[in-house]
Amino acid sequence: MFCDTKVATDHYHHYQEDIDYMAQMGYKAYRFSVVWSRIHPLGNEESPNEAGLAYYEKMVDYLLSKGIEPVVSLVHFDMPDYLLKNYNGFMNKEVINFYARH
Repeated sequence: MFCDTKVATDHYHHYQEDIDYMAQMGYKAYRFSVVWSRIHPLGNEESPNEAGLAYYEKMVDYLLSKGIEPVVSLVHFDMPDYLLKNYNGFMNKEVINFYARH
């Protein structure tokens, strides 16, 4: 079977199917990260992306409906590119303030 590596698992669009499989396999917990750039696309916005927040709210609700405990990691090596290119990542102390807002 051909696999398009540009799309990977596409969990974003298939999280309900994925969670259904987890429930069928008896998962009791699921660890996932909140993608920083999904909540704050550039990383330095004052207000969060409401669609990004809604995605995680729906996913957590679905996990709970299947009896699976969500275990949330706030950041898992996924800083927005904009912050890396324009602020040099965590080398710039201002990025810490952006992270705290996240």
